[in-house]
Amino acid sequence: MNKAYPKKTIEYIFYLFIIFGNLPRFSYIEATFGGLNIGELLFILTSMCIFTINYKKTINSTFIINAILLILLSAFIGVLKNGLLLQPLVYNFRLLFTLLGCYSLGIYFSRHNTINLPANIIRTYAILCIISIIILLYFPKSNELWIFLINHGVVFTGDPHVNRLVSTYLDPNFFSCIITLPILLLIFGTIELSKKEKTAYTTLLIISLILTTSRSGTSLLIINMLIISVMKNINQRVKKNSIIVSLSLLITGLIILALMINTNDSIRIYERFINVLTDQSAISRYRSLVTSINLISQNPLFGYGYNFSLEYLKPGEKIDSSILFLLISFGTIPTIYFASISGLLFFSKSKKVMKSNNVSIIMVYIFSSLAWASNFNQLIFYPFWLVPTLILSVYFMHTEKENIHE
Repeated sequence: MNKAYPKKTIEYIFYLFIIFGNLPRFSYIEATFGGLNIGELLFILTSMCIFTINYKKTINSTFIINAILLILLSAFIGVLKNGLLLQPLVYNFRLLFTLLGCYSLGIYFSRHNTINLPANIIRTYAILCIISIIILLYFPKSNELWIFLINHGVVFTGDPHVNRLVSTYLDPNFFSCIITLPILLLIFGTIELSKKEKTAYTTLLIISLILTTSRSGTSLLIINMLIISVMKNINQRVKKNSIIVSLSLLITGLIILALMINTNDSIRIYERFINVLTDQSAISRYRSLVTSINLISQNPLFGYGYNFSLEYLKPGEKIDSSILFLLISFGTIPTIYFASISGLLFFSKSKKVMKSNNVSIIMVYIFSSLAWASNFNQLIFYPFWLVPTLILSVYFMHTEKENIHE
């Protein structure tokens, strides 16, 4: 048997998971927590098989040990307060298996030098963007796409969007935040791609991000570009034209977008970025903030348990912020403890970490996603953000010359 076969199979399952997103959420295997995503299930099973190979190295990670303890404590508190509820417990084990599997896969990919993971992930996102643009052309109104998917057995209900690129993740805001990372790696990172490929992929991804008309995603990209540019200028490791090239691509994307849509749509996009205080989505997030604060005030110390808090939401209420959801689910004491441990681990390695171009980029991206974008979207626990971000983080750390380990 060809030894490269299982390695390639594992790699392709990961890429297909990224590309197909929420499309394989079929009703005929519906679970208590909604339609089960076959792609996610296949990925988790595959990654847990790899965990059985790398379990010693994974379990030896201080980050993973504390994450396991946090999730188990959350499940215990949830059961203690609410009894054995299947839906929240499934989410707890799903999160646990995802973390263990992703960490193991990151180590696995780093040990196989024949796998050019960063470049292949960039190509994967390029394919995803092309598919997403085709979806937008065929279904400019997302409600028509939802009906089409439901008629073909996909379990999904989403918000109504008009002329917004929703992608296979079926949400423009999540998608825009997710493709920010490959854009940053293309502009600032060390990726084994030709200049033509980098230019083509960067242009495609930026145009796709702009087509989402997402304020959170666009602002996340700008914030990251500014932080990374300042860091690299301080370290004298950035080409002088990096920011100029980046801004040129952004402007090019805006011009192409203006040519693709009519005047009314252009005004609508402009108003989305200007009328933040009166926009319905902004008002909805404010209501979510009030709901979150009320829930935290009732159980501030140890929370409700991961996803057990959903049992306390009234009809129409939701929690948008990942940071607040962390506090609601795990409580202030466990959350602060885990954040402190993670911060100490990072800063203890900071001098070595920042010597790595790609590691510094992904660390800035994670920090800004937590501090900024996750306040508007449930980003942290979203599998299509969590999985590639964690795998790439572990991969970069284990492939650096300094041999950095979490």
